Amino acid sequence: MSNKEKTISIFEFIEDSMEYAQKNIDSGTIDFYDHTFDNVLIPKVFYLTNFKYLKELSYYNIENLKKNLRKNTYDKFLSYIETVSKGFIFFEEKLEEKIRKIEHLDILIKRCNGEKLNEIGAKLNVTRERVRQIEKNAVDDILIYINTYLEALYNKGQFNNNIFFNFKEIFYFIADNDIVNVIIYAINYYKENIFAIYNEEYSCFVHKEKKDLLKKISKKIKLEKYFNYYDSFSKLNNTLIFELNILDFSLDIYLNYLRNNSYLFKGNLAYIYGECSISEIISMVIRDYYPNGITLDDKGIKEFAIFIEKLLNYPFKVSSAIAKIDENNDDLILWGKLKRNHINNIGLNKDQLGLLLEEFKKIVANVDYLLFDDAYKQLEPILKGTLITDKYKLYGVIKYYLNEDFYFKKMAVRKLELKDQTLSDLVYNYIDNHDLCTKEDIISELFIPKNTLFSIIRERLDIIAIDEKYTLIDKLNLKDNIKSSLEKIIVNVKEYIHRDILFNNNIELMKENNIVDSTMLFHILRYFFDNEYIFNVPYIQNIEYDKPVSMRNILLDIINKHNDVVSISKITEEAQEITANKEFSLVYNLRISEINIFRINHDQLTLKENVYFDDIVKYMVNNRLTDLFRNESIAFMKDLKDLSKGLYFYVKTKKGDKRYPMDLYSLSSYVEYYLDKYKVFNSVALNNYNDASYVICNNCKCNSYIDVMYNVLLKHSKDKRLNRLDAIKILKNKSLLASIPAVLVNEGYLKVVDDELIFLKNI
Repeated sequence: MSNKEKTISIFEFIEDSMEYAQKNIDSGTIDFYDHTFDNVLIPKVFYLTNFKYLKELSYYNIENLKKNLRKNTYDKFLSYIETVSKGFIFFEEKLEEKIRKIEHLDILIKRCNGEKLNEIGAKLNVTRERVRQIEKNAVDDILIYINTYLEALYNKGQFNNNIFFNFKEIFYFIADNDIVNVIIYAINYYKENIFAIYNEEYSCFVHKEKKDLLKKISKKIKLEKYFNYYDSFSKLNNTLIFELNILDFSLDIYLNYLRNNSYLFKGNLAYIYGECSISEIISMVIRDYYPNGITLDDKGIKEFAIFIEKLLNYPFKVSSAIAKIDENNDDLILWGKLKRNHINNIGLNKDQLGLLLEEFKKIVANVDYLLFDDAYKQLEPILKGTLITDKYKLYGVIKYYLNEDFYFKKMAVRKLELKDQTLSDLVYNYIDNHDLCTKEDIISELFIPKNTLFSIIRERLDIIAIDEKYTLIDKLNLKDNIKSSLEKIIVNVKEYIHRDILFNNNIELMKENNIVDSTMLFHILRYFFDNEYIFNVPYIQNIEYDKPVSMRNILLDIINKHNDVVSISKITEEAQEITANKEFSLVYNLRISEINIFRINHDQLTLKENVYFDDIVKYMVNNRLTDLFRNESIAFMKDLKDLSKGLYFYVKTKKGDKRYPMDLYSLSSYVEYYLDKYKVFNSVALNNYNDASYVICNNCKCNSYIDVMYNVLLKHSKDKRLNRLDAIKILKNKSLLASIPAVLVNEGYLKVVDDELIFLKNI
């Protein structure tokens, strides 16, 4: 057999009978009768990568053809070739029959009728994913024939004269409604389909390469500069319908038309400025109608949105574009922290701009990284008299004109060759190139903020601090056994420990390894044991400890490990040890940690949840307070002592409930936690907890202990003046803090003139 006889020759057309064609098909040689199929695309499902159109199969070796066919599609491909080879009329007659033979067509019909994947899966006892796979395979099989048929219609010129066709005008020969529905479903299944079809009543088949249609569209549509197209258009199933369905065409075709004519639709908005995003519309409007820019705070955005709505008759969501406005608009630059302005409105002439750019280049010539805070300070002399009055405006202008020469990000600039380096890399490289450097060295050299530097040091485990200077761990010349030595001390940390305490408890080991302070120890331990322990300055925490180390949890741990009633002095002593803070203020930390503590007496406390009262005590407290506040608005320390006499409360302990006598401390705690109509103020932020002074207010305007002190003194003043020594006597008489005048002066309540207090506020 010759080489030619071993090949498939499908485009040497012959005028023989269909029977002869069938013989050729059976023998391996396939002949076409109809030129309609010359340029028909080979369906993607076959994965024929070496050629695109059927005519490219001419003289293609059968064995090579098999290799290029998608797995398990050879028989299906021969069936497809057999059908199209017999001509267009035969193809049209057999199309419905071919679709009926599609495997699992019944499942596809169910999907067309709105049944969900999981519903079908339940009926067939298969998974939802399996139903989805079956659906996709059935759609692919149908599209093999549908796309070929539509391509053939296009090649025959079927679409040349009509703007749109109804569905049944195309598939007039298909009688079965189920088959009609699955064709619609299959064509809509893939968005990238080259033909657009939307619904049976108003459908359109338009080939994406059909340029004649664009000419017809251009005669129908006249666009203003920009307008709300909902007045003329409506949107239905991703189809744009013009003037009561006179024209119905695909979205891709429409966008092509707009591009070719310098128009663009975005949302409901059509405009003539070419291809651009929502944020570029903002840029355009700011340039034309807001020459001084737009402020992007809440008020500015709201005003701008209202302006655009009136201008375009369109509910424009400006806020949706704010996030990408800088990313998408090179010509809309920073003009203040929250303001944007068009580059054309910066108010610099050519000479001023040239001088600015040259001076900026000189500044950054010898640095790797520069903050615009520093750039503005250095360039401020040449900016006098211009509209560039802050670092943000400078950043906007410089970035616009020099973005190809430098890398700009977050109000900073660096050399372009360092673009791919993080700020962390720059810090690391600087420390690597210096034996020991202070944070001031790094900040001044790299022009980075202090908090940024500290965050970098926290993330880079190999950066070590020594005497407030930084180096890399590889430069320390540590002993080979340093890790095992340190492991012996850190393994004893079952919960958490302050780094100072760990350092001081192992001072000999520190000296042996030249570890000079607790900070250096902290960093070295973090480098070696980051996976087993949590290092959160200044604590080292065992990863098995299930709570984060915080002052709140430290205090709760101390309280809970003792009996339910705890000595205040004991908590203070242990907290000082754990926190390594010799000036530890217990009351301050209890308050800011929001731990509800019930003060039992002068030196004892418990958690609020451990305390309860009987009804008699509640009744008596309420009556005594009511009697007192008939004539007074404030109850002072002496009043509280009198009110608490003869009263008691109970505390739940591990040994059973215990009865305690009530005193001024426990009375104040009771009122604070259980009686909302009174205000309890104390001096806990002003002095030690044990000496804290308490007051209870009723119907007063005071909001703090200091307010109470101020009002007491104000009542004894004359013309808002009071001798300082008299003020101290008054406070002592009320058992208030005698040092309070100094506090009131510092807080701006009073001022002192010639040993006389001048009252500055009305409360």
